[in-house]
Amino acid sequence: MTPSASNEYISANSTFDTLHIDSFHRWIRIKVDSVNNVNKVTIAHELHDITTTAKSDSALDGIGYFTVQDIAYDDAGHLTAVQNHKYTLPYSFRNIVAKAVSSTNTSVTTNTNSDTTISADAYNDTLSFVQGNAWITVNASQDSNTQLVTLGHAGAQTATNTVGDSAAQTPTFNSTFKVPYIGIDNAGHVSTLSAHNVTIPGITVTNDTAGGNVITGGLFTNNTNTLTLNTAKLGSLTLSSTYTTGTAAAAIAATDTLNSALGKLEWKADDARTRISSVESAIEGLDLTALSVGAGETISSISQTNGQLAVSKQNISITTS
Repeated sequence: MTPSASNEYISANSTFDTLHIDSFHRWIRIKVDSVNNVNKVTIAHELHDITTTAKSDSALDGIGYFTVQDIAYDDAGHLTAVQNHKYTLPYSFRNIVAKAVSSTNTSVTTNTNSDTTISADAYNDTLSFVQGNAWITVNASQDSNTQLVTLGHAGAQTATNTVGDSAAQTPTFNSTFKVPYIGIDNAGHVSTLSAHNVTIPGITVTNDTAGGNVITGGLFTNNTNTLTLNTAKLGSLTLSSTYTTGTAAAAIAATDTLNSALGKLEWKADDARTRISSVESAIEGLDLTALSVGAGETISSISQTNGQLAVSKQNISITTS
């Protein structure tokens, strides 16, 4: 039931009319009584027992929990119950510290061999970022809106630079080219950078006093960069131990070695010698044994077989009359 927004009036319409007073809803109580010949009507607000629990105010620092008051009310907005709920916070890191770095810490910290978990063991624990060595930088900063921990790699110990030849080189004797010289620290970073000039020495070639027309060897002298050639006359050279006589009537080719060409010539000479010997033997076989013809004899026939002559004789028959 909604109360009236304006004044309302009621009037008795008889000498002994009756006025009824009703409670507006269940939160209004009406009581009629008579005390000391005084008749009284009492109108009051309904009272309710409210369930409450004690609330203790405390800061969050160091205790890890806070309480929230829970309030219950009825349809008319009356408070019906008050109690506290306790909320416990998990352990967490409240502070993050970036430790001061050192430029002299050159030891190399190795990685852990397995996954490692670090956990807060207090409600307001502190997490620290520590420089592993001089090549890692740790920086912390904050303003009203941002808190930053920045991890970085320390700058090189040498300035930005390029050394050595900038283009490809084709060195020759008595020419110079550059070779970079690089120094590294124990973490594998470039620590020094420079270039060394390398000169290819020239070589002086001299002949020995033999005056030959074939080079047979040479001697290089390091401290003077001198190459002395050994020479000999072609006619004074000896065949090598790999020389063998040819085995076929093959012509000398432009690709033959000296040993091979001479071996073919020797084979042809031996073959010609054998052929000449055969001809000589054949000629010697043509000799004709002397045939004597005596008195009363005469040549009867002359024949030839394979170039060899055969002579026969006969007696002369004389008839007297």
